[in-house]
Amino acid sequence: MVIALLLASRAIIYQVPMYESTAKIKLDDKTLGFSNTNLYKDFDVFTTKQSIMTEVEVLKSKELIISTLSKLDFDISYFRTGKIKMSELYHDSPFYVEYEIYNSGIYDTDFSLSIIDNTSFILKHGFDNDQMVYNGRFGEILINDQFRFKIYLNDSLIAIKKDLKLIDNYQFKIHSEHQLANIVKSNIDIKEVDKDIAVIRISYKSAVPEKATLLVNTLAETYITDYIATKVKAASNTLDFIDSRIEYVSNKLKLSEEKLEKFKIDNDVVNTLQETETGLREISQLRIQLNNLEIREATLDTLNKYINESNSDFLKLAPQVAFGDLLYTELIKKLKEYQSEREDLLIKYTPTNDMVVAIDKKIEDVIAYIKESIRSSKKEISIQREELESRFQKSSVVFEELPTREKEMLVAERDFMLNQSIYKFLMEKRTEASIAKAATLSFHRILEFGNLPDEPVSPNKKLIIIVSGFLGLIGGIFLVYAYEFMNARIRTRHDIEKISSTPVAGVVPSLKQAKPDVVEELFSTLASGINENFSDLSGKVITITSSISGEGKSTIASKLAVSYAKMGWKVLIVDFNLRAPAIHNYFNTDQNPGIGNIIEEDISPEKYIIPGNSNNPDIIPAGNSKVAASTLVGSRRIPEIINKLKEIYDVVLIDTPASAFAIDAIKMMKYSDLSLYLVRSGFTKSEYFLNSDMIKEEYGIENIRIVVNSVHKATNFNGHFTGSNLSYSTKYKGFGGRIKRYFKYYF
Repeated sequence: MVIALLLASRAIIYQVPMYESTAKIKLDDKTLGFSNTNLYKDFDVFTTKQSIMTEVEVLKSKELIISTLSKLDFDISYFRTGKIKMSELYHDSPFYVEYEIYNSGIYDTDFSLSIIDNTSFILKHGFDNDQMVYNGRFGEILINDQFRFKIYLNDSLIAIKKDLKLIDNYQFKIHSEHQLANIVKSNIDIKEVDKDIAVIRISYKSAVPEKATLLVNTLAETYITDYIATKVKAASNTLDFIDSRIEYVSNKLKLSEEKLEKFKIDNDVVNTLQETETGLREISQLRIQLNNLEIREATLDTLNKYINESNSDFLKLAPQVAFGDLLYTELIKKLKEYQSEREDLLIKYTPTNDMVVAIDKKIEDVIAYIKESIRSSKKEISIQREELESRFQKSSVVFEELPTREKEMLVAERDFMLNQSIYKFLMEKRTEASIAKAATLSFHRILEFGNLPDEPVSPNKKLIIIVSGFLGLIGGIFLVYAYEFMNARIRTRHDIEKISSTPVAGVVPSLKQAKPDVVEELFSTLASGINENFSDLSGKVITITSSISGEGKSTIASKLAVSYAKMGWKVLIVDFNLRAPAIHNYFNTDQNPGIGNIIEEDISPEKYIIPGNSNNPDIIPAGNSKVAASTLVGSRRIPEIINKLKEIYDVVLIDTPASAFAIDAIKMMKYSDLSLYLVRSGFTKSEYFLNSDMIKEEYGIENIRIVVNSVHKATNFNGHFTGSNLSYSTKYKGFGGRIKRYFKYYF
């Protein structure tokens, strides 16, 4: 847990902090907003009601982001480089670069700059063998076939910040338009506040607070400006078309006026005949209907081209195109809605998703329906045109029966009235388009500008510390359990009882830092527990062995012998560990001669007994016999020697080698009244410990008892965990005392 917290604190220090700024845009509501008032409702005739998600996608569009970046000086990023992390400087850079790029491969690559002093620097570009190094001076030109640089000191910044560290290592990168847009898109977050509230939130994260604020505010302003520009462009295109038609109709009207005027002058005509008014009106209406059919047919051609050449991307076209027929207008709106819904789905799903496939099917059905409707409508227009032309011919025949002068006059008046009606219609539409073009205002508005952030949003220091501490704690617990699970070592009496039927004679807690009186108490308790196995202790042989070396046989044998001696028993300890003798070290005696010499020389054991001083046992060390240990242990004199020693001593303790690797211990156990099988807590593996059960089964040795060595200090003599509170040891008072006690007994 401590390691995790230390790593977390280092990670927080070395992680680049990110700052976030947020702006909000309120979209106009066509039913409740400003655009629905009497003053403004006709101004936005070229726009339709867009969904909030559509506007979100417009704000996310790469084209709008590139347009925004063109207004900002984000094209070069400056960094101060350290040993572990880089810090972006932006306007706090002590230098700035003027550049011309001749090779596009230079974009988005790192340039390292080391400032030597306030006049010179070293510029590096590339890696390893391809690295280019330039020694330059501030204000001078660096030029090659790939770029042209002119690097200046930021004198204004240096003048303001007197303590600015100038001589250091830096990097700068010149961004391409495409890559810079991708960087912005990866750090920007645009979403609706609520699906029922027409407010969009724009958030941007950057290592430089000023960049975050500039980006969100400029993007919001660019969106409003682009909205107005799109509306004005649509109005301008419509106005240009109407102006061209007005010019054409105006010329025709002028010609018809001149023709009518000339006719009246030449023929001295003041008024046409009353009876021709009805026929003339009918012909005019027929001509108007024919003209309307032509306009409708042209509109259908435009719609047909719109459908066939739009590449199924209806959102990128003008906000609205007037198609005359309400049905087609609604169908186009429906297409845009389906297209917008499809783009929203593609944010979450792949093109093969059932929902995306379903919406694609709807788009195809609407397009097919529009195309079929266009064909039907054009066929209907053709039939109507033939009928109107037929009626027009019939109405014109009537005038052929009139006098030539009246007929010509009626024709001239008809042309004049027809051109005048068309001219009047176009002028009305021109007025509407002019109003829309002149109304350069947006019904969307910026609700809240982004503020300069004071605190970083990442890294979240508190969260990282808490999560790291928690993960460290969980990881520590996991490692402990994994270690215990994989280690498979004997630790407590409970572990022994789970895998073995051999009784436990007692335990010996860890002797590290234990005081002499405590050690004496521990082994006296163990000796008393062992005595319970005998009705009479006189002339008893106790063998001490274990599975492997390092489990503390010699230490336990020595301490136990001392305890019996202090109890008043006559005790002898024999070092039968002929392969690695150690008993003589515990009592500061010589190894030679010893039990090996007694067996080899066939002499009485009393000859080589080393008498102990007060409260210490007598000793027979291992000796220095050159005969193999297995030969000595297998000698026929062993029973005779043991019986002789039993006659002299109350207790004979025999230290033997590890039973898993040598048969010596098993032979000695057969001659013993009790065999203490030693297990060291946290050291002896379960696979070796089972050797005690094997000895009982294969060799028929039933007098085996287990002694657990180096157990936890807070256990009783039977090996059960009791805790430091359940002991006669010194009790500490107060909170500090309790802490000290727990560290002493538990850790």
